[in-house]
Amino acid sequence: MFKLTMPGIRQCHHKDGRIEWTATVYRGGKRWVATGFRTKEEALAGQRRLAQRVDSNQLSWVTPRLLSVQEAATLLSQAQVWLVGPILMSLFAGLRASEIVALRCDDMDFDREQLRVAEQRSGQTREFPLPKPLAMLCWICQHTTPASRSLFVDGLGKPLSQAVLHHAFREICHKAGLADLRFQDLRHTFAAWAMQARLPVTLIAAMLGVRRMTAPWLAQYLVALEQRSGLTTTLPANQFAELIRLIVEHPDAYPPFLVSLFISPEPPLRKKRAA
Repeated sequence: MFKLTMPGIRQCHHKDGRIEWTATVYRGGKRWVATGFRTKEEALAGQRRLAQRVDSNQLSWVTPRLLSVQEAATLLSQAQVWLVGPILMSLFAGLRASEIVALRCDDMDFDREQLRVAEQRSGQTREFPLPKPLAMLCWICQHTTPASRSLFVDGLGKPLSQAVLHHAFREICHKAGLADLRFQDLRHTFAAWAMQARLPVTLIAAMLGVRRMTAPWLAQYLVALEQRSGLTTTLPANQFAELIRLIVEHPDAYPPFLVSLFISPEPPLRKKRAA
């Protein structure tokens, strides 16, 4: 539920008890939004920064940025250990930032090997099978994080917020020479790679959380990505496998935790959490 507290500042109460603040700026009939703030004061400061960027013409329509395999590898090589999980959940499963920070330890059902994701806008949930490396990731997080807390935590061990996630992501993008990359672009890249890998449309739809997705709709979406990014997404290829190969063949270039997800045995999916 959203509550307008002052012009351009909204307070959102999520069903899980979280409170999130949103800042909005209007200029010339257009609207710019910044989300993920934890307090009203943070939202006000974010609104001022957003207004300054809009007024200085620093903001415009942002072209979706599709990653190449090498760029994705470079990005992961710069990531802190705690940031590896959120990046993989978007790049390998298409999750939104808001969905990633909302994940709880019990959202992964290891008996059925399914991840349950709560959609932040509609309040509905969706379930889909995870790739084995992500199942391993969730198993590790579930067994190292108390059940009452978020599946992913920040560098201080606190529940991960969108503000912290986006800030840390921008920092590693600059280090990786990918300053124009947004976290949302990981989701676009997943969609393109999934189509190239010939994953079933129904599975892609479930992972992206796009209802009533059809093959023609997905094809049009990818054509739009191609036009805006300049990359070809329709040639058959398995970019996921290629990225994994790069990581496994050059383990010294990546965080050991990341490498272990791709070379370690599968998690004991059916083993219950120890009491």
